[in-house]
Amino acid sequence: NISLSSTSIEELPFLDNSFDAVFSYSVLYYTDFKKTVKEFYRVLKPGGTLYSSVIGLGWCLNRILTNENFTSENNVRNFAINTLLSSINYFFSGQQRKGRSIALTQNWFNKYLKSIGFKNIISAPEGNINLDKNLKTQSFYKPKYMNLSNVFEILAEK
Repeated sequence: NISLSSTSIEELPFLDNSFDAVFSYSVLYYTDFKKTVKEFYRVLKPGGTLYSSVIGLGWCLNRILTNENFTSENNVRNFAINTLLSSINYFFSGQQRKGRSIALTQNWFNKYLKSIGFKNIISAPEGNINLDKNLKTQSFYKPKYMNLSNVFEILAEK
């Protein structure tokens, strides 16, 4: 069964343990990601699966230095600068300012997922988690930029 709902991703109006899977592509960095991921965990059934893609610090540096833009966003360089500054602020202060996006590192995000209770965490550059070896996948992004994660994806189980 599939239904659509428009609601706050940080305060989902669903019962605990209601979903087999949660899919989040290119969303977390627009939210209070800690609240959001805790909500994902809350609504997932035991054994449920979370898939999420996350922008890394390499994505920010790439956009700042190249202004490479694959979207209709007018100024991806300014967005990347603000995201990088917001990320630095977050990692030094622990505070995420409302309305500011942040980039994460794979290692830190995996540790955070584990601290909430997620297990069997798989993390890889975007487009590289492939559970069906007969299916060929191709990443939209290079795995790293200046040796930092560009965009990565995770698959985790509750």
